Amino acid sequence: MAAATRRVVLVDADALRAASSASAPNELGLLVGRSALGGTRDVILSFAPTPLDTDAGASLDEESCSLLASHALQLSKMLPGGVSVIGMYVCAPAAVVSSPAMRTCLTELDEALVDAGEEPDQERVVVHFDAAKKAAARALAWSAASAADAPRSRDMREQKALCADVRAFSCVLPLTVAAQAEGKDGIEALHVLADAAQRAAAAHTFVDARGGVVGVAAPPAPTGGAGGKASGKKKGGGGGSGGSGGTALDAYPDALPHVHRITALSPLSRPSSGSRVRAMGTLGLVGVVLGGLEPPCAVRMALIDDARRTIRHRIQVLEEEEEGDVKKSAKVLQAARRALLVRADTALPLVDYATAAEGGEDVVARWMEAGVVSQGATSDSLLTSLLWLEEAPSRPSALKRTETVPPSTPTKAMPPLGVLIAVIMALIAVVMGLVLKGGLL
Repeated sequence: MAAATRRVVLVDADALRAASSASAPNELGLLVGRSALGGTRDVILSFAPTPLDTDAGASLDEESCSLLASHALQLSKMLPGGVSVIGMYVCAPAAVVSSPAMRTCLTELDEALVDAGEEPDQERVVVHFDAAKKAAARALAWSAASAADAPRSRDMREQKALCADVRAFSCVLPLTVAAQAEGKDGIEALHVLADAAQRAAAAHTFVDARGGVVGVAAPPAPTGGAGGKASGKKKGGGGGSGGSGGTALDAYPDALPHVHRITALSPLSRPSSGSRVRAMGTLGLVGVVLGGLEPPCAVRMALIDDARRTIRHRIQVLEEEEEGDVKKSAKVLQAARRALLVRADTALPLVDYATAAEGGEDVVARWMEAGVVSQGATSDSLLTSLLWLEEAPSRPSALKRTETVPPSTPTKAMPPLGVLIAVIMALIAVVMGLVLKGGLL
């Protein structure tokens, strides 16, 4: 039997250097990136320090591990589709890594990530900065499936300008969802509706600014894959195709802070009129791909991943505010308004949610608390950069400072094809009627 492929950890060289120089003894934090890319690589794009008690004497005590898990839940809501919290880092003596305290901390982190919607029993990456040798860093892996074992060593490779290859995409997704929920009430019915909403999101067709259908693999270029740039010049080629010969960098050359617009076309099918629970609304989606490591068709998966996450979070908001009242299930897609932050000094786009009672100031405060923005950023500068992806659930005065759909986000989705055909047929009927009556003669 062939041995399983050993995964490699790729890390952005600048991010690793900054984290190594900034890490203090007993510091803990989270790793943000992509897990199991291609089944062979874990990619680290960012290090997010967890706010801890500076007087703590041990890096892995019960309180610190609990704060790390809470930080993971908070940060998971702020990341776009395509990236996630993939593990943790620690600055401590070497013996700490193999201690029972480390396994306890990783178990808490794993439970938090599963609660946030990540798959269970996945390998979590650990980066260890040796407190005695500040420049030394090593990567390890741990899984809840073998929780009793100490983290295992992994190969770690630095890669320059890895974050510069990140490409961001935004999309306004209209949804009308219905689901059969007989025998289910309250929160249980809401989760049935959420599952239906995720399936409905995945049924959309996504089209980029050049008219290419995103997520449809094209046949390889005749030249054997060297013609990525040439194919990208044609309308619909490269950008939405993602043939085996190119990467997302070929199709989408504009880097952050630019956000590429994607249009979502609704499927022609409609929900059954006999369904018991219904919801409708508009979702602002944000996804990222690692341009140099993924094909253009990965854009669709990133947006679908983001749809799954944002629907899950809106369910949680409604559960907290309405206690899962099924009569108010129609509000599930409008339970919160989504904000987007894209800046040159952040490694990735950031998102968050504001309820009807919150405004941009609340969102910015959470970003700063989570440690995901640059240390020099002020709340006023962040508020100026904040963009709203959706209309507000209501219009309180607290939501007055920012625009709703910025230039860097997509416009409203095109009407379904069936609606366009119906309108055209109606116009033809009117014209024919006038001709027969002599109105145009």
